[in-house]
Amino acid sequence: MDHRRALWTEVCLVFPALDLLKEGYEVYAVSDASGGTSVDAHQRAMERVIQAGAVPVTWEAVMAELGQLYKGDYIGSFFGIMSEHLSNSV
Repeated sequence: MDHRRALWTEVCLVFPALDLLKEGYEVYAVSDASGGTSVDAHQRAMERVIQAGAVPVTWEAVMAELGQLYKGDYIGSFFGIMSEHLSNSV
């Protein structure tokens, strides 16, 4: 599992995502974890990677999936932190 991060969606997300898709990787584009130089630039960049085959997700979806990996003692803390941030994101 490889994780990459992007500051500007239209540069830092698009080009690595397109390269990784070409190489056969499954790419998840976390739409609310980066931004563009404008709202329109961000939206067009997300559309570009989605059309190329990336799966659009939000940070909440990623965290929920990662939460499935944490069974046992840590699950309460994990979802406690997540719910704290969810209440701030609405």
